[in-house]
Amino acid sequence: MRLLARRARSSGELRAELVALGHDPHEVDDVIDEFVRSLYLDDLGLARVVTEKLREGKRASRAQIRQKLRERKFEDEAIETALGELDDDEEFALLRRTALERAQRLGGVDRQTAERRLLGFLARRGWSGEPAVRAVRDALDGTGARSAGSRPSGGRGSSVRFE
Repeated sequence: MRLLARRARSSGELRAELVALGHDPHEVDDVIDEFVRSLYLDDLGLARVVTEKLREGKRASRAQIRQKLRERKFEDEAIETALGELDDDEEFALLRRTALERAQRLGGVDRQTAERRLLGFLARRGWSGEPAVRAVRDALDGTGARSAGSRPSGGRGSSVRFE
């Protein structure tokens, strides 16, 4: 109980911590089953909370969220359910905003270099494939600003200028 009082944990995290403390694995399974029945543990609810926190606070991609949930030892069913509740349109809008914000920092390089750097940046954050390529081109062409919800300031476009 003291472990749960300090921080919300998944069943997998609690199991690993109790076994590491030297408790018998069979007893640990019994305790976890009892905690699930008593609603002290709710993996799906916690997975949803963690997913929302990562999406809203860190603007994490599905791939990043999946990785963080696996690190927290959630079962695949809870991970897939929580990720399945994410909106695909919101995911692409987040991708576009992220690409646009990063593209605005890439002035002074040629177009090909900017595309490569921006695609690498997005890939490291879990976005790849056709949606990432489309978001990069939109951001570099300046069309991402209008679609991502930001307005050009001072009457000028917010596209990135290349040498």
